[in-house]
Amino acid sequence: MNKKVTEEAMKKGAEAAMSKEGVVLAIKNLSKQLGINLTKRKALQAIPVIGTAVGASVNSVYIKDIGWAARRTYQELWLKQKYPDNDPFQSMKEGA
Repeated sequence: MNKKVTEEAMKKGAEAAMSKEGVVLAIKNLSKQLGINLTKRKALQAIPVIGTAVGASVNSVYIKDIGWAARRTYQELWLKQKYPDNDPFQSMKEGA
């Protein structure tokens, strides 16, 4: 009888250990999936931030170029108004 009780206790202990391992494995799989899903969501949330950074850099370069062109245009206009007889391109215009 003692042997039978011992065998039953060992079976129950093994079943309990297996069920504990199963629970631990299930929790590990669940946490892995949650980690993957959260990472995907956070990565998708970062896309607008990346787009904003790229858009801001492109806009700043564009505004810099436009500002340079506007400055040179008004500088030329100012020089023509201040020195109407001193057109450095007059010889080119007459020769054509």
